Amino acid sequence: MFDHFIIVFKNSFIKSLTTRIQESICYRNPRFSKRFSSISATSRFFIAILLLGFVSQESLASNHSDYDGDQYQKSGMIDETDSYSDRFLGDFFHVLNVVEKNFVSSFSEDTILKNAIKKLVFITPPYCQDNLVSIENCPYDPRRCFSDSIMIVSSRCGYDPDKLSMKAMDLLLRDIDPYSSTLDSAMINELRIAASGKFAGVGMVVGFRDGDYVVISPFDGSPAYRTGIRAGDKLLEIDGVALHGLTLFEALKMVRGPSGSEVRFRIKDPVTEKIYDVKLRRTLIRASSVRSKLLNENIGYLRIVNFQKDTRDEVLKAINKMKSLSHGNLRGLILDLRDNPGGLFTEAIKISDLFLKSGTITSLKSRESKLNKKFVATGAAPFGSLPVIALINRGTASASEILAGALQSRGSALIVGTRSFGKASVQDIFPIHPGLALRLTTAHYYTANGSNIEGAGIQPDVLIKNEHEKSREKAPYMEINQIANDRDVKIALEYFLSKKSGNFSKKSLNLF
Repeated sequence: MFDHFIIVFKNSFIKSLTTRIQESICYRNPRFSKRFSSISATSRFFIAILLLGFVSQESLASNHSDYDGDQYQKSGMIDETDSYSDRFLGDFFHVLNVVEKNFVSSFSEDTILKNAIKKLVFITPPYCQDNLVSIENCPYDPRRCFSDSIMIVSSRCGYDPDKLSMKAMDLLLRDIDPYSSTLDSAMINELRIAASGKFAGVGMVVGFRDGDYVVISPFDGSPAYRTGIRAGDKLLEIDGVALHGLTLFEALKMVRGPSGSEVRFRIKDPVTEKIYDVKLRRTLIRASSVRSKLLNENIGYLRIVNFQKDTRDEVLKAINKMKSLSHGNLRGLILDLRDNPGGLFTEAIKISDLFLKSGTITSLKSRESKLNKKFVATGAAPFGSLPVIALINRGTASASEILAGALQSRGSALIVGTRSFGKASVQDIFPIHPGLALRLTTAHYYTANGSNIEGAGIQPDVLIKNEHEKSREKAPYMEINQIANDRDVKIALEYFLSKKSGNFSKKSLNLF
């Protein structure tokens, strides 16, 4: 028994000794961490014995929390002009530089690196972080201190320092902005799939808000729509895996799968606070962006599902077709933007230009005023005189809010429904290298009247109470030939038929 104790003590001593030497050397040469960790434990021990002649007992005995950086400078081991961002953790610092230069709001690099070190608490076991020097007590610049911390944690627990630093970056980005994240090659491919309008999934758009994954809107007729999932629902788990701590694209990868396979969600109702489980079958989602039909009395109905490439051309074609069917006597247009999660920003501007004869469509404001941009109607406006009622709800988001805001500014358009979602940020994709990119919020857009709707949404001119608001029942999906039976469409249609002049005066709001 005593012999067993001696063996355990020796093994523990060897492990402790090699670990402390490795950590000490890492401060002088962080690249040593990877090489040292890749060899066998026995080899590490004998190398450690050899290194004892080069590492002072004082250095080995001291805690990292109070290490003396001056002694390294005096020994000539540290060159203050040496750029850690060039030699170590290159991806992390490349991404950090892009964020610093392009993010919509300014921030202190010192603060963000301090927070990055704190994030290690959430992604590594406690013993990996024992006695880490706090960045406040670190004698070097924050980049150097962050690099040292990553290298020490990596050496203790066998992590890849580059992957560990990028995991910390993802958590940081989620803190400063719910729509910004790094993208690996698989995530970049997911963006391409989503932009194509064809993918195997359950048919809903999800965003990150106030620490929760929230449904922005389900697609028309999708498994999510037919099951009763609606805008505002909070996703708690996917196939039994909690979403807390996962990036948006990590959650997205869990949803994607072969067509016909099943996936389980745990969902929290934001109104009743009840939690329930739902099982959905993945299917090929074909998100056709435009549907239209000429209704009674030559009133047109146009549904924009989302904004894809060439959606503007589809809208133009659909309205002209309805004008032709009405023999040039199209009296008005019901524009359905309900549960439209957005899409291509440029397409929303082009469609707005079809209806606005003059004035501002939207404006972009970034951190640097020189990058601010205002989008103004060209004046072409082929449908500038066409009376429009736009239907919105809390699933109306992003690019669809741009269009709704632009229409609200014109005298012959009326916004009807419930308050929209309130996503007013613009993301750009910055390639880092072939397997890595950064999705970053670079600007906020403002509506035609100068309102910032981030988190607030667009308030309708006419509020229609949602009868499904307090129950899990979902208004049934209607094929285009049945759309005249939709309650909100009926209200809009009745309003058009009661007004022969097409004058949408605010005095008429009491008709609803």
